[in-house]
Amino acid sequence: LITLYDFKDFLKLNSILVAIVIFSLIALKFNTEIDVKIILFSLGLLTAFGAISAYSRKFATNRVKKREQLLEYMFNNSSRGFILLNAQDNTVIEINDLALEILAISDKNAEIKLKKINEFELENTKIFKKVTFKFNISKKLSNNKLITIKRKDFTFNKSRSYLLEINCYTDKKSSDLSEE
Repeated sequence: LITLYDFKDFLKLNSILVAIVIFSLIALKFNTEIDVKIILFSLGLLTAFGAISAYSRKFATNRVKKREQLLEYMFNNSSRGFILLNAQDNTVIEINDLALEILAISDKNAEIKLKKINEFELENTKIFKKVTFKFNISKKLSNNKLITIKRKDFTFNKSRSYLLEINCYTDKKSSDLSEE
């Protein structure tokens, strides 16, 4: 399949080729010393370069898409809850299903879109006042379950982000065992 982007590149290269052909024909008409074999070789070389360039771009694009799909699959099917945040304003960029389940959020699109992390509630209390913690925090729920949250900082596309790893344990002992 040729995309519109590939088609535009193809048209640009063909425009160059047509210009070379016209230039060559004009040069031949005025009996200049340009050999037809050189012109044909140049045209063939440019055509091959265009085809290789279009194929390489398509191959790279497919590879990037596959990698994105793999990373999305890993994020969404992890055995840990994850929330990806914009570090500047603490808005949620992405959240996986397990984090939604732990935080008792039923509708991902309605409740999460551009929501700030400090607005999240669990058992009618705000979970995060600010995302200023550096390492681990724990919250004990009324049903004696324990939620642990770890923050990891990173930079992606020149923008700071936080990855919050959320886990839910039945008690402190299972939390301690998990850390080992």
